[in-house]
Amino acid sequence: RADAGRLEREIPNSAPRSEKKRLWAAQDRAEDLAREGTRLLAEANASLDAALANAPDHAGARRLLAELHWDRHVEAEAAGDRRGVILHLRQAERWNDGALDARLRGEGTVTLRTRRWTCDCLSRGRAVAPESLNVFGYHPWSGRRLSGEPVESVPALETGPPPRLRVHAHDCPRIEAPNASVWAWRCEEIDRVLIPVSAREGGAPCPPALLDRLFGDSPYRPRGQGLHLGETPIVGRALPRGSWLLVVSAPGCAPSRVPLVVRRLEESTAEVTVFGADDVPAGFLPVAGGPFFSQGDPGNPASGPAAVVDLPDVFIAQFPVTCADYLAFLIDLARTAPAEATARVPRKGQDGPAYWPQVSPGAWAIPDPAWLAGAPDDLRRQASRLDGATADWLRSWPVLGVSWSDASAYARWRSLRDGRLYSLVHEDAWEKAGRGVDARAFPWGETFDPCLCNAYGSHREGYFPVPVRDCPFDESPWGIRGLAGNSWDWCLNDPGLTHPGFRIGKGGSFTQAPPRNRMSHSGVNHLHAAFFTNGIRLAAACALTPPGETWYREDRRKRPAPRA
Repeated sequence: RADAGRLEREIPNSAPRSEKKRLWAAQDRAEDLAREGTRLLAEANASLDAALANAPDHAGARRLLAELHWDRHVEAEAAGDRRGVILHLRQAERWNDGALDARLRGEGTVTLRTRRWTCDCLSRGRAVAPESLNVFGYHPWSGRRLSGEPVESVPALETGPPPRLRVHAHDCPRIEAPNASVWAWRCEEIDRVLIPVSAREGGAPCPPALLDRLFGDSPYRPRGQGLHLGETPIVGRALPRGSWLLVVSAPGCAPSRVPLVVRRLEESTAEVTVFGADDVPAGFLPVAGGPFFSQGDPGNPASGPAAVVDLPDVFIAQFPVTCADYLAFLIDLARTAPAEATARVPRKGQDGPAYWPQVSPGAWAIPDPAWLAGAPDDLRRQASRLDGATADWLRSWPVLGVSWSDASAYARWRSLRDGRLYSLVHEDAWEKAGRGVDARAFPWGETFDPCLCNAYGSHREGYFPVPVRDCPFDESPWGIRGLAGNSWDWCLNDPGLTHPGFRIGKGGSFTQAPPRNRMSHSGVNHLHAAFFTNGIRLAAACALTPPGETWYREDRRKRPAPRA
């Protein structure tokens, strides 16, 4: 299977039949070996069953049978075969005479350290030279590859004076910051969603005010007081295997959610940056740096190969940009560039008519029910519903019908207005924001249901966006909402040099069904094309990317695949 996987990555989809034969031969060999392995396993099981029928206490046969069922149990876990997991676990327990005790307990260890920057760049800001603007190897607004490879970008978005921005330099130092309190809850599936619950309790309970601040009215507010792991550094703490949610609270710092996965007989390590209360932009949430399991999604036929991707810290907007947010951008832009503002109004396709009517020079209206009820006939005729929608616009909807260029122009405008380094979200950061670190398929867990997000089948009345704060179950382990439905988010990066004029997009929309709603799914559109499903979500850089460091799609091949 390793050879077949390697050839799948090396041989492009466009390769001729003659070249594909190598891949097909490797796939056939892998399938033949799998069938032969199944046959031999069945024979071994039959032989061991016969031996134990004659000698029930035969230690060697019992151990072999326990090991065989244990291996099948692990395979079933990896494949998501819940019935197989239970069946083979029970058989492994039945035949175990002690050799599997540690594995059956299913514990791993956790080591957690907290750190902080020694400077105040995120709170006070710093002058940033234009040539140092680097986010994942791209110019944050034009989308130019800083390595020089020829992908289409928007050079006009690089103009202007050097900004002062609240962002760290790539080499700002960080030091260990001990004494952060940490509580843990294990995530268990309840009514199709993973809820943090107190698998164990002990030590001081997590203060309710802290949970109020982090979770508000979220349905994922942890249940129970939590297990107090103590203060950082936490070294070698044993926990049962599974997906966990930690709450980390350091004195004088903003608390944060930190998802963690504990693997059987392995050590899980995490280094969590703690941020001052003014460091995190309003409306954004920290996604802690470190590795996560990317792609490798068996439920998505278009998923890329599994990879472990080690990301830096990043802040990501809890909600997508709303229509009201985007209208403020258009009105401000029209003061200095009226033609550009007119061209960036949400519209039908790349050069189609605008959805929002222009009510006066430099001003547009969002045609919501209240505006439509009082608007003159000539203006009302200029307005139109979003394509595919069976309801009128709302100011609290995510803005849709915009191009990548529009979205990036909005990010630049917000950056200069707020003094932050905003950009569109890189697809790797977006996937981590949705999946956490346990490789879940959807923000809430493994099972899709249209009642959990705004997608195809969510409404009897048809298909339409909803206010960005609706659908509270469409929330990721970090607290970010609206990733599986409602709007499709333009991403910062391109899909590779074979598609130089295109950009990635991720997320479900109000018209889409799986696999498009899965966190591993990606789509591409031309960067100047506007689509009725496409919207905007911002990221805020914690620190500039070091010179020469890139996060292009082709770089993924250089990263190690995760262990099975």
